[in-house]
Amino acid sequence: MQSREKTQMQRAVSAVRQHKMKIRVAAREFNVPRSTLSDHVHGRVGETRPGPVSLLNDEEEGALVSYLLYMADHGFPMTRKKNPCLYSGNH
Repeated sequence: MQSREKTQMQRAVSAVRQHKMKIRVAAREFNVPRSTLSDHVHGRVGETRPGPVSLLNDEEEGALVSYLLYMADHGFPMTRKKNPCLYSGNH
């Protein structure tokens, strides 16, 4: 969710939880999907990242990206042929 959309959703959830508006009215007022707003209000939405669980933490991933960019800048780019598991989802 983009930051503007996230802000609108938070404002809509707040309005519903403070009994200022019904879900349908808040969805229209804040221009957010009614079913998504309902999920947020009723706690059916978590702050999880979509997709499979990452094998690397953020620091490790950043270090790997930096290394690969450094090597590519120095004439040694990573290719599918050199390391197919980085591209195929295998581990």
